[in-house]
Amino acid sequence: MRTTRSDVKAVIQTALEDNEIQILMEMANRMVTESLLSSSLSTAVLKDIETWLSAHLIAIGKERQPSEEKVQDIWIRYQGKFGESLRSTTFGQMVLMLDTSGAFDSTTKRKVSFNAIPQDPDSTIHDA
Repeated sequence: MRTTRSDVKAVIQTALEDNEIQILMEMANRMVTESLLSSSLSTAVLKDIETWLSAHLIAIGKERQPSEEKVQDIWIRYQGKFGESLRSTTFGQMVLMLDTSGAFDSTTKRKVSFNAIPQDPDSTIHDA
């Protein structure tokens, strides 16, 4: 494990119990290890990614990150664009920024498609 509960709590304010945070940190550790172990990222950067990924896992679980809040007559709308996966929280967006290898950025994974063109079985063009 690269990160600590105090590292994670420095990034995200949470009411989760320490054992709940530990479970999510272990999950983040496995994800970072499997995705980035062969990368050239430093141990310090891997720790940072693991910390922010742990915070992201907290934010998408029991403690969803609001996009806006209202307290009496005061509305607060948070700046930024949010999408799916790691782009759904500011913590996940930090993971994407720190991961210069691109391993966690699902948008860099290109879908492959191809069209098969039927050949005329009587044609001599493709004969070897």
